[in-house]
Amino acid sequence: MGGAYLGFSDDATAAYTNPAGLTVLSQPEIALEVRATYYTTPFVAGGSAINNTVFQSESKSNNVNPSFFAYVLPGDGWALALYRNVELDFENAFVKGQIPFRFGGTPAGRFIRQAASTIEAESVNYGLSGAIEVNDNFSIGMSAVYTAFELAAGSLRAEDGQAVFGQTEFANTGSMTYTLGAFYKFDDKLSMGAAYRRGAEFDTEIAAFDNANNSEFRQGSFNIPHQFGIGVAYRATDNFAIGFDAHYVDYSTLSDDPLRVELDSKVEFDSAVELRLGAEYVFSDFNTPFTVR
Repeated sequence: MGGAYLGFSDDATAAYTNPAGLTVLSQPEIALEVRATYYTTPFVAGGSAINNTVFQSESKSNNVNPSFFAYVLPGDGWALALYRNVELDFENAFVKGQIPFRFGGTPAGRFIRQAASTIEAESVNYGLSGAIEVNDNFSIGMSAVYTAFELAAGSLRAEDGQAVFGQTEFANTGSMTYTLGAFYKFDDKLSMGAAYRRGAEFDTEIAAFDNANNSEFRQGSFNIPHQFGIGVAYRATDNFAIGFDAHYVDYSTLSDDPLRVELDSKVEFDSAVELRLGAEYVFSDFNTPFTVR
């Protein structure tokens, strides 16, 4: 539904998006999603800035994995669900050659060092969701979520093929978070949902070293943004429905790294409101009906 789902929340994926909607289900249900992600990041790969022969290359990250699984067991006015959701799965690497440069007032022989960098990051949620009907129109739900996080990142700078400076950042940890949801059905055509998802926060270990055997170790952090959303769904006919969501994503939590605060870094992340619109049409005039969203 293009992310416009809080007002629907009518299948097993509600265990993650809005657990309150699980009470809509009348029989056990399984959901499975396989996702392919493709990232392409351009970077300056080498050349010379003095005679304008700098060239670019691209670093690619391609992943295909079972990104979501859920099982829902509904009861009389209640529902329970288990789910697994891959929230982040990213790999990337690049290698850059030495780039000489000279600008007005700077001496000859200046250059940007050779560099190599790699990163692998994965965040996986394991959730236990529950929902109850307060009355025939209103339901509430909650998910207890354990988030497993792994990070392995490193960069190395070199001169004439000899390493002179490197940095690493690692994490292999977990954190408990939660999701709260509410679902209200005005009638058979109009419904509304809301959900708050608490993002996990992780400590990371940072190390820096140089070719003179100097080293330093710090603690960093990696934060998943908190989210709050509200959405409405309108079923115009038995076959056609439309949904609209507004989501506030607290990207500012990405700025809360103790190392950045200590260094008085100017890197900041602004929170944002995401507007999402989705529609579905059920082709019911077939022996096996199907839906396009």
